[in-house]
Amino acid sequence: MKALLTRSISGLLFAAIMLLGIWYSRWSFTILFFIINLGCLWEYYTITKPLYTIGKISHNFYRSIGIILGSIIYIFFAARSMLLLPEEGEELFVIVLYLFMMLELFSLSPQAIRNAALNVFGLVYISTALGLLLLITQRVYLFEDAYDWYPMMVAPVLGLLLLIWANDTFAYLGGSLFGRNKLYA
Repeated sequence: MKALLTRSISGLLFAAIMLLGIWYSRWSFTILFFIINLGCLWEYYTITKPLYTIGKISHNFYRSIGIILGSIIYIFFAARSMLLLPEEGEELFVIVLYLFMMLELFSLSPQAIRNAALNVFGLVYISTALGLLLLITQRVYLFEDAYDWYPMMVAPVLGLLLLIWANDTFAYLGGSLFGRNKLYA
């Protein structure tokens, strides 16, 4: 029961920070998800460390390059969502992924293909997904007459995040209450 109370308090604090960052303005939304992007990239490249067969390049170098390139990809999406970058700049995204993959292929590692896939997957799975949240807010800005940040521009993203949060919460509660016995042995 103590774990449920601790998780509830930390969940409420996290929800308050998320809602404040999402509701306040486009800039707070972008900065909040940039910080989340950095944390997720750090965790991803830390988790995948045992999977690497390192050639001549250290894992810390991969993690640093992955975080830098993931930040570039996220900033690219932020610039696109704020209409600061023309549509013709979309080739930059593909070039960044290609360069990161080529870095591994030239490292002479015995598992170069697998390592390159791990590197690029982290960028696509994390930075691209969070960047696409920014483009969802741009869609409302381009195709509707409402220019208020809240509720019109942020409503689709907030709805998506609330559905994910509710699913995770009830999965935890269901597992805590009914998860004593294995469904399949």
